[in-house]
Amino acid sequence: MVIILTYQRSGSTFFGQIFNRNPKAFYAYEPLDGLYSAIYGTAQGYNAPSDIVQSWNGTQRMIPDFEIRSSAAVLDNLLTCKHDTLPTEIITNIFWVGFRSEHLTVNDYLECLINHKISYNNCRAKIKLCKTWFGQKDSKQLRCRDQLWKDTSPNTKPTTREFKAYSKCMDNFRQRASPCFPKLTEACISTDIRSTKVVRLSMRAVEVLLKRHPKRLKVSTMLCLLSVISDDDRMNIKVLHLLRNPKAVVLSRMKYESVRGHFAGQNKTAEAITLCKIIQEDLVIRHRLEHKYPDVFYQIIYEEFTKDPVGVTRNVYKHIGKPLPKVVEEFVLSKTSQNNTGPVKGLTKTETRQIDSVCSELYYNVPYKWQ
Repeated sequence: MVIILTYQRSGSTFFGQIFNRNPKAFYAYEPLDGLYSAIYGTAQGYNAPSDIVQSWNGTQRMIPDFEIRSSAAVLDNLLTCKHDTLPTEIITNIFWVGFRSEHLTVNDYLECLINHKISYNNCRAKIKLCKTWFGQKDSKQLRCRDQLWKDTSPNTKPTTREFKAYSKCMDNFRQRASPCFPKLTEACISTDIRSTKVVRLSMRAVEVLLKRHPKRLKVSTMLCLLSVISDDDRMNIKVLHLLRNPKAVVLSRMKYESVRGHFAGQNKTAEAITLCKIIQEDLVIRHRLEHKYPDVFYQIIYEEFTKDPVGVTRNVYKHIGKPLPKVVEEFVLSKTSQNNTGPVKGLTKTETRQIDSVCSELYYNVPYKWQ
């Protein structure tokens, strides 16, 4: 089980190709977006990672334990091929077909979804209480969550009818898609590398998995959705922690409204504060876990990957204990020239100084010449 834990606009889509291009690997692109849609009724694709860790009013959002447990369990069941336990919002998420080039190893599943006209559903139109973007109007977001998780508190009863309609709509949608699920499972169980790339995952969720299964992984629980697997289904965990120059990440996020935090807006320093704070928190947890699980984690700096793609890819495959396919080696070598990175351009001297200041702790813990 290989988990690429990283942060939005950190070069992870390109880096993830080292598994997506491996015909003997199962690879899933951003499966946790659907988890937040399942919990909070947000639109698929509108769960910006910055908004998950930073509230719209600027305060840090402490990710609830149930989100951590649920994230861990989703990845667990996804990568142990227990796909029938996953919420509909995950297993039919728009990312499967919408990012088809990122799912080369599950093409039969995608073909089936397309043939059954399963790409996106309009069930969300029935739950008007739920906001489109994650983090909008927190009070309504919590009411929406309570309804989706069958809470019967007095504050949520007035909207029960629309949520029943939503549930029925999603059940019908899942039934239409169900003939395709075995194709996803077949693609998963036929491989000995099962991988995913996630930008909505906290290192806390990794810790949940490792604490419960220090050597081999078994399933955890995701509220009332997930089941337990046997000891025979346990898997090894390898975590690839992908980092990129924060200045380059911030500049990239400024180009796309959908990937920068709503509190930060166009403020590059504010976005850097959010980014470096969450990376630093993950680093603290990772460094602690590395002492107990020295063979699990492997850090990659994206700038180093683009300088020596084949060398870094070989080291990654060595870390996970699998041979590097020639087709993967040839792909990264041919494409890296299009992704070369150098000194970050586009920031003023003041912006550069401010970002370097707010990210100083990160720089200290990850010694590298951050240009």
